[in-house]
Amino acid sequence: MNTITFKTRAQANIFENEIKGQISDGMWENTNGTDWSTWSKTEVLVGDNSGRTGYVRKTGFALERLIPIIGDRMIHHARLAIAYPEASFETLYKLESAKFAMNFTRQDDYYASIRVLVTEFGGLDAITVKLAAVGYSTKELRADLKAIKVAMKNEPKAKSEYKAPALTTTPTRNRRTVSTRPAPKQLTNGWRSPNHVQPIYQSTCREIIQVLIAMPRHYDHPVLGYFLTETNSWHLVGSPYTFNNDVTAWQPLPTMPEVK
Repeated sequence: MNTITFKTRAQANIFENEIKGQISDGMWENTNGTDWSTWSKTEVLVGDNSGRTGYVRKTGFALERLIPIIGDRMIHHARLAIAYPEASFETLYKLESAKFAMNFTRQDDYYASIRVLVTEFGGLDAITVKLAAVGYSTKELRADLKAIKVAMKNEPKAKSEYKAPALTTTPTRNRRTVSTRPAPKQLTNGWRSPNHVQPIYQSTCREIIQVLIAMPRHYDHPVLGYFLTETNSWHLVGSPYTFNNDVTAWQPLPTMPEVK
């Protein structure tokens, strides 16, 4: 599962209980390629090292556009997170609807559970007074949205043993020519630079390069992959997406024992 870490609970609660929904069903619901499903399933954490882990296609969103529309609601999310530091994100989400729930007269189990929760927190008046004492305004909201944007775009740093130059050369397409390239550069723990790879032939119509175990820049673990010379692109086995110029290292599969 992907994760994203924020430095404050206010930022985390805004993302969990507002930004996720805006990507899937709000501001960006009709935008292609938002990867809303991945963002919706991303686990939200609070810690010193902000940023996300795991691959996601779209990481840039103009969150400041939300301020004129739902700025007050996002401020409310932030104040709830600050006022109740021990409450879970789910509890904070319910408390955000406290005023509406207390005035909702029809029989409904969900809003009935919120009314019970409000009572446990001392009542609607007590919650209102506590939130009013939190010093959080549009100024702080703008700063938090900026921090959220940075965390959403911040890719995980690869481990040192996976570092290698990006793919810069195109392998030879002449199948009858014996390669005169230097031996693959050896990296830590057997990883090799993608600059020097030897061609093999899977069929008469496609020439591929044997990569098999690759380390894409967006991943924190190796994947099964291959390289197509005809498109000059790296591919993840079983996925339609390419990782062109994103593979930082590769390693051949170990030799299989001969079956007798």
